[in-house]
Amino acid sequence: MREILRGLLHLEQGEQKLVLLSLLQSFFIGASQVFTGTTANTLFLINFEAKLLPLVYIASALTVPVIGILLIRLEKRLSHKLVSIMILLLLTGVPLLLLSLFYVSPGLRILTFILLVWVDAEIILSGLVFWTTANRLYNIRQAKRLFGLIGSGQVIAYIAAGALIPLLVRHIEIPLLLTVSVGGHVFSLLILLNLHRLFDDRKKNISSIDESSRIPLSGLIKENYLRNIFLMVGLGYLVYYFVDLSFYDLSQSLLTPGQELASFLGVFWSAVGIGNLFMRTVVYGRWTTATGIRGGLLAGPALIGLGAVSAILLSAFNPSLSSIFIVIIITKFLERVFINSMYVPAYFTLFQPFEDNIRDRLQNFTETVIGQGPVVLPVSFYC
Repeated sequence: MREILRGLLHLEQGEQKLVLLSLLQSFFIGASQVFTGTTANTLFLINFEAKLLPLVYIASALTVPVIGILLIRLEKRLSHKLVSIMILLLLTGVPLLLLSLFYVSPGLRILTFILLVWVDAEIILSGLVFWTTANRLYNIRQAKRLFGLIGSGQVIAYIAAGALIPLLVRHIEIPLLLTVSVGGHVFSLLILLNLHRLFDDRKKNISSIDESSRIPLSGLIKENYLRNIFLMVGLGYLVYYFVDLSFYDLSQSLLTPGQELASFLGVFWSAVGIGNLFMRTVVYGRWTTATGIRGGLLAGPALIGLGAVSAILLSAFNPSLSSIFIVIIITKFLERVFINSMYVPAYFTLFQPFEDNIRDRLQNFTETVIGQGPVVLPVSFYC
């Protein structure tokens, strides 16, 4: 049975423990993201109009790069392990602080705005902790084969959390969903410490600082290879912002903010998780082995483009609000499933050629600074 499972998951001898711990960390990170995101979006749409979402994106575009630049400076002075621990402590503390403030000042609507701004930061920062650690523990051959699999823990969390949220909101207040998010980050921190303890010998510099950490990024980002990565990331975020704005605008228009909206979002993310799980565990490893990293990068955008064209044609024949909403749901589903399952694992593999400490700073810069630039265009369009 074990051999059958190893064959199905594309595992080689000696990889089981590392992959299991990575899967668990991915799971708890995903659970935190779903519970924070559902709580934040539901509370925001209860207190504000969806048309104010562009202001959230602007605030996020100003906040996330500042955090990213501070982390880049820390990464030049501190070990990867210590920086990762600091990030996870921050991810644990902010939701806990906001949850406390919700009950101290329940009528303070600005807290829901701040929480939604924090969602983007949490997604990016938790992803950086996970993928920078993975890039240090897996070689490039393993990365091509296993990154889709280890990221599926997050997908399983989406399914489980999405199914659980509609049941929870019947019995507890929506802000209390943040307690699950806090718990997820605590478990993620414990697994990170375990990974470093068990596998530090794989990369001698996983917990140390070497001379590569002193090399300034300004001398690296001029390379054409990195410029192409920056362009790809910018376009990816641009698609995300347009689809996201449309999705939540129509959700508020057609659903009752509160329990109904929270339940819908939970079910939606659960469905996204099921699609992602199949793609990551069954398709991704075999697809990239056959087509290379380029195949993983192109599959998602190609299918999303096909879905977008189909959505436009369908809405032209039946332009009612409900039919447009169905089209937007399908488009959002395709964007999340194929980007998360095919594009993201292949994208993080692109940083494998760089030395560890340089790679950490490049991933940080790309996600926190480059990724926030495209917010200007969708914000201008909706305003």
